[in-house]
Amino acid sequence: MNTRIYNTVKSGDADSSLNETFRFAGKDADYRQFGRGEWYGRSIAIVAVSRGRDVAVIAWQSGYVKGSNETVEAQIDRFIQG
Repeated sequence: MNTRIYNTVKSGDADSSLNETFRFAGKDADYRQFGRGEWYGRSIAIVAVSRGRDVAVIAWQSGYVKGSNETVEAQIDRFIQG
């Protein structure tokens, strides 16, 4: 199965920091926070995956450098794959 992945940026861990991109995952999406407190006191990413697992939205913490925490990135990949 193919999963469409949308990458976006968040400015914090509060719900208000999430943006409209999350609507692509749908109302029933599974949400999970990854790397809590590991990027200057904030989570590395918040991920939403649609119930059908065909759409995923990853909101990376502003300033996070991809590859900086490969363990968390692998956890995100596993979550998306189900």
